[in-house]
Amino acid sequence: MHEIFNMLLAVFDRAALMLICLFFLIRIRLFRELLHKSAHSPKELLAVTAIFSLFALFSTWSGVPVEGSLVNVRIIAVMSGGILFGPWVGIITGVIAGIHRYLIDIGGVTAIPCFITSILAGCISGWINLKIPKAQRWR
Repeated sequence: MHEIFNMLLAVFDRAALMLICLFFLIRIRLFRELLHKSAHSPKELLAVTAIFSLFALFSTWSGVPVEGSLVNVRIIAVMSGGILFGPWVGIITGVIAGIHRYLIDIGGVTAIPCFITSILAGCISGWINLKIPKAQRWR
């Protein structure tokens, strides 16, 4: 029971660190303006994809190993990118995060499932972005 608590505490620690980084990112005026724009240029989408991909990679690197698998918060970065900036950001971030996770542990028990779920999370988050009316996003 004590080991489970320590593992959960470590995962929450990584999630909190990622949220703190996101908080500081939102404090940057340029990023805030990107959040409020309804249409983005390819250069802006590329920059945002790189940011959320780095968050996803950091989440994988800082994961907690448990019995051959890696407990992490990678999906939070993928879902956030897709929900906030659309399907292209979500899908590309999901593919990058999925490939990275697969390459970390090729042949591992969770390598292929994590690869698939990262891509699915990117697709689903992009779909959510398309389904939310633009008028309701920042209420």
